[in-house]
Amino acid sequence: MATLVDDRLAADGPRLTGLVLAPPTIVAMMERLRADASGISVMAQFGISDNSWRKLRLGKPVRASMIERLLQRLEEDCLPKDGD
Repeated sequence: MATLVDDRLAADGPRLTGLVLAPPTIVAMMERLRADASGISVMAQFGISDNSWRKLRLGKPVRASMIERLLQRLEEDCLPKDGD
């Protein structure tokens, strides 16, 4: 059974296991970022496969470890930093 990942997943919190659903707000943000970078592959932009991207958009569960890596990458590369 899939669980919902909290948008504010703490880096030092407990690790997620199994299959989870991505927060809809994260998927919506990624879709907006994809629209602005149509010539860039999903792997280059987010570090995930086309298959994982398809599952996220369809609301299907994905591996928790993939979501953790994705959220970390989004925080590092795509979200505005404090003071920006």
